[in-house]
Amino acid sequence: MTPLLARARPRPRLVATVVAMLVACVALLAAGCPLTDDGVVWVEETQQASVRADELVRRGDRNGARRELRTIVELEAPESVAPADRRIVVQDATFRLAELDLGDGRAHEALRWAERGLALGVAEDVFAANLFVVRGRARETLGRDREAADDFYRALRINEELLRRALGEDG
Repeated sequence: MTPLLARARPRPRLVATVVAMLVACVALLAAGCPLTDDGVVWVEETQQASVRADELVRRGDRNGARRELRTIVELEAPESVAPADRRIVVQDATFRLAELDLGDGRAHEALRWAERGLALGVAEDVFAANLFVVRGRARETLGRDREAADDFYRALRINEELLRRALGEDG
């Protein structure tokens, strides 16, 4: 095995991010909402910032990753990007910011990011479930166990519904 291949590791976060961005683009097209040039630029810019954040985390530059993720949160989406698609992209970024802060012992900041993401709306999707989990973890760290339990329960309910749908159960 060559040294390069020996050092190669799977990058599930990068793959998940790229897949999420592609899913958002496909959803836009399937919904009959073709992206205009400015919408395509927004998707490309957010995707590139996400990939850069992944690389910075991999290199140990967590503050650099935070800057890239904040860029996604702050980048104004053009009208051709559906609000639900913007929500998904920004919720993924706020979740990742909350995870970084929580991992660095900054529970209050993590809680703020999770709440900012959830303020965009709650859908029965993995993005909202992730935010409930990270908010629950932040609340648990802050000694707010009852609120944390409520968040974990909401995430569990969303995940149960997603599993039910994936298995094709009617309910």
